[in-house]
Amino acid sequence: MINKLKNYFIDNYTICITSFIVGITIYLPSMILHLTNGDGYWNSETFKTNYFWENALGRYGLSFIGRLFGSYSSSTISIPVNIFLLIIVGGIICSLFDIKEKINYLLVNLLLMFSMSMSTTLSYHYSSIGYISSFLLAVISVYVAYYNKNIFISILLLTFSISIYQGYIGVAITLIVMKLIQLIIKNEDVKPFLIKSLLYGIIGTILYLIIAKNGEFIFGVALHDSRGFSSMGEINISILPELFTRAYTNWFDFYFTNNFITNSWYYKNFINLILYVILLFIIIYKTYINKIYENKLNSILLIILIVTFPISLSIMSILSPHALSTDVTGLLMVPQTVLFYIFILVFIDHFKYIKQISLSLLSAFIFIQILYTSIFINFMEISLRQSYTMANTMMYHNHL
Repeated sequence: MINKLKNYFIDNYTICITSFIVGITIYLPSMILHLTNGDGYWNSETFKTNYFWENALGRYGLSFIGRLFGSYSSSTISIPVNIFLLIIVGGIICSLFDIKEKINYLLVNLLLMFSMSMSTTLSYHYSSIGYISSFLLAVISVYVAYYNKNIFISILLLTFSISIYQGYIGVAITLIVMKLIQLIIKNEDVKPFLIKSLLYGIIGTILYLIIAKNGEFIFGVALHDSRGFSSMGEINISILPELFTRAYTNWFDFYFTNNFITNSWYYKNFINLILYVILLFIIIYKTYINKIYENKLNSILLIILIVTFPISLSIMSILSPHALSTDVTGLLMVPQTVLFYIFILVFIDHFKYIKQISLSLLSAFIFIQILYTSIFINFMEISLRQSYTMANTMMYHNHL
């Protein structure tokens, strides 16, 4: 398992270097000017004195990651570290799904670095390394669950990931759904991974909830009542139909409407629609060619997984009904949404024209996301200048 990953990164070291250079180039203004968002100014620009609030939100692991870096908060450090971690994440995902072509690995890295969720996450300099570490741990937990018979490591990895930021459980869930679909399409035995995924996912989540519920005793800080943190793990069964409806609605809004993000900008909604049609066509085609329909259990499971896939992309709508993913910090809660675009790359190798169309659309999408990231960085710079102007004005008037 470790040798496979090591060989993958060695074989693709040029892609790793290229990805890092591109990432640093685009995020360079943010690094030089130490740009952050409102939360960054409110928490700390250079040094985070404590993690009381994060502990009250059940994010105990975030304080651990923060202290590894001396609680120092700086975009000059956080952005290069995060880009490096995302390149590792991209390599592990490619290895998990046997995505071998170098151009595909490059696209995966760029998709990860410039997704709307990630460009927003990287603006939280005081906690972004922790968040990306949570992403990495969630991905590794799935990778280990697939390649290693011992699920104990996966349980600990998932528990630690959730303890940093709860939203990254969606990454693990989505990757599991994607891998199960791939295994069924390839006519491989799906039961071992399905059972291990269910076990480690449930046990890892329960272990985190036990720690979180006893946070006051362990860490001296009780869970806060805001946005349902004190009631994590408690789901009213009677409202499940409503929550599933909300999950589908949020998924649809994220990719096709302007209710969540502005998808009409540069026709992202049409790009998403074409990519979804391509993905569905390939899955149906491979199901027919590989005669998956002859195995009734796998056929039923495949249908369930296809129906579940949109839910996994907006799973926090169900797991955290009190915290709306369409709210101010909503993009932080949907890091798994970028995995849909990566899923396209899993199946297109044997379809010449579909591959050309898909790669062109994904390249166009990445270009749009780079534009968005640049605009977002520019917006933070304008906000910073306005803040300094306001502060100087206040000081000047007070002096008079």
